[in-house]
Amino acid sequence: MMYDLLVSAREIFLYFVPLAFYWLLLALALAVWLRARAARRRSAVQARPARITLSGALGLSALLCTVLSLPVGPHLVARLLVPSDVPVLTVQGSEGLSAGGRTDVFIAVFSGGAYEAQPGVWLPSSTSVRRVLSALPVAARLNLPLAISGGSVTATAPAEADVIADRLTLPPGTVLDRSARNTYENGLGFARLAGSRGWTGAVVASDYMHLRRAAACLRAAGLQPTALLPATMPRRLGLLDIVPNPASFGLWRAVSREVAGIAFYLAAGRIGWEDL
Repeated sequence: MMYDLLVSAREIFLYFVPLAFYWLLLALALAVWLRARAARRRSAVQARPARITLSGALGLSALLCTVLSLPVGPHLVARLLVPSDVPVLTVQGSEGLSAGGRTDVFIAVFSGGAYEAQPGVWLPSSTSVRRVLSALPVAARLNLPLAISGGSVTATAPAEADVIADRLTLPPGTVLDRSARNTYENGLGFARLAGSRGWTGAVVASDYMHLRRAAACLRAAGLQPTALLPATMPRRLGLLDIVPNPASFGLWRAVSREVAGIAFYLAAGRIGWEDL
């Protein structure tokens, strides 16, 4: 009991101490703003037209930073990026999926990048590795074929699918699409592979924030998402998620990227509202 309390106290200490400077800056900015507002209220000059002052801008910026740095915000928005009309798989379970042993369903792994570790030596990114490793045990358990889509995003880089195949041990018969440079082209590449092999349904393997856009691109290409296989899962929210944390800005960046990607694909006609 005492050990658990000490561990909990240590975790709380390690969580809060690095954030103290950030909170101090927010508190100072808010204090300057409140003091300036109080001074203006006490001032006899009340008829002057309203204008944005330096203290006002500072205070509003502090309030905006406080709101955006609450982890609960991006986590709640990110949950909307997981389609609710398709069953979700995990590495351990396959509830809601009746695809085991079917010959018309495959696992579609969306690559997540590659990088040049040293001249001429390319490695899959941690995102790509995470997505593939989450798909391998499911493919083995349900006896489903595996396909990986990822092309070259620059003129000098190899195709991400080839980098993954070179660095990871893939099951025999894994199919590679080397042409895709983005999620939309991933969908087209999977559709070409499926058309030549008689596949009509796909288990979408990607990070959970990416699943809605990935599934929409598969639908737009003529494939039916049969299930979702998230390489990462939304975590449970707790009390610390209502405590300002600058790490939330990184979460907002990832969420905003997906929302902007969906909006762009809709505006460009690559996907339709019915695909979402």
